[in-house]
Amino acid sequence: MAKHKAGSAARPTSHQRLGRQLVVEAALEVRFQTELPYGIVPGRLLDALQDAFPTVEELPAAQIPVAVDMPSLVRHRFLSNDGERMVQVGSGMVSLNHRTYKGFDAFFSDAESVLKAATKLELFKKVTRLGLRYINLAALDRSWSEIITYKVSAPTLIESAVKSRRFHWVTDAGEAGVLQAVVSWPTQVSGHEPGLAIDLDCFLDNAGPLGVPFIQDWLNRAHEHIYQAFRSSLTEEYFSILESGEG
Repeated sequence: MAKHKAGSAARPTSHQRLGRQLVVEAALEVRFQTELPYGIVPGRLLDALQDAFPTVEELPAAQIPVAVDMPSLVRHRFLSNDGERMVQVGSGMVSLNHRTYKGFDAFFSDAESVLKAATKLELFKKVTRLGLRYINLAALDRSWSEIITYKVSAPTLIESAVKSRRFHWVTDAGEAGVLQAVVSWPTQVSGHEPGLAIDLDCFLDNAGPLGVPFIQDWLNRAHEHIYQAFRSSLTEEYFSILESGEG
């Protein structure tokens, strides 16, 4: 695949911050193929990121031979002092995860640091998947029809007895790739009461060699697609509640 053109330095897109957030995790994941031995990757990434992510966790998966082809397997984690932000590393993958979301500006800033560190190691010469994912969780303190705009019902006999639901949509996101939406409830997310989950994942497959400016531009586009999908997923009344922080 032809090399993507590097754009100008990107700045994060911004939207009005909601008075009540539904985001329980935001994650940027890059999967890639590299000839660099995995054994030296975590240490070099840590050298570049240890000021923001000083705590190192070696996971049990780190003992699995790298020769075993499991590119999405997390082997090491670097955590912030509060444990709410982390960088995850595996053989052929690196991700940034924010488990307490403080806005896209903060996420974008951390992403820039991670991308620059990985690019310095030349990890992104062959990117196989670029993905941005937001997991949102709404309390089930009201009818689901008061929260979301999705309208999918089962036949009458089944509908009357439904205890849980899970819907999955895949749509074209233009230059950003593909947008996948999964809506389900009741859904358990670690550290939270079961709720209604809106899981939005924008991804670009087989992207080829990528530089930091391209990924930053893509990150902005993907974030905008995810935001618009999130916004349109919610009823006007419920979004107004989130805006005000009330309810």
